[in-house]
Amino acid sequence: MANEERISRNDYISFAGHIMDTPEFNHEVHAEKFYRTRIAVNRLSGTQDELPLIFSERVINPSELEGNVLLKGQLRSVNIHKEDGRSHLKLFAFVQEVEKTEKITGECVNQVHLLGHICRKPVYRMTPLGREVSDLLIAVNRPFGKSDYIPCIVWGRNAKTVADMAVGTALDITDRMQSRHYAKKLEDGTKEDRVAYEVSVTSVDIHTLE
Repeated sequence: MANEERISRNDYISFAGHIMDTPEFNHEVHAEKFYRTRIAVNRLSGTQDELPLIFSERVINPSELEGNVLLKGQLRSVNIHKEDGRSHLKLFAFVQEVEKTEKITGECVNQVHLLGHICRKPVYRMTPLGREVSDLLIAVNRPFGKSDYIPCIVWGRNAKTVADMAVGTALDITDRMQSRHYAKKLEDGTKEDRVAYEVSVTSVDIHTLE
């Protein structure tokens, strides 16, 4: 039990928003059915992040998941293998608690807390607007020897700091999950609109994992 509690503190999310889609069946494990949908979470700027969710029928009946909700859970990742031999890392929120509410009030709720370690050399760059950014991939442990690989984007002065960190460095990250639309250039020269999901980071500290 102590180990499970420690693992759960490695990965925690809390969102408040509006369910965007009618839940659809995703997969089944040991007779337990899981469904997928999306939640729209407002930013302070007034724009929205459209975040993917997966939940069990044991958490909430899929026919009842609609409207405004408060939810808690963890970030999870899965590596999707394509027919051409390449793979794609897919990130989603794994819902463990749901509370329905009539209205979303107060400050925007989009909180992510991760304890993990750098598993790929950080990539430091400058945006077209001159902002410092570092791309990170963080490995976060969970029970039964599994790990989730969470893409993170670090902004500002912290971007340069993490860019010089070695693979294996343990980090304590607190911030939010975001969706980002971009145009992917294909081999035939055409472009395809896609959505990336990542943790947008402004607060990060070195952490000693127990």
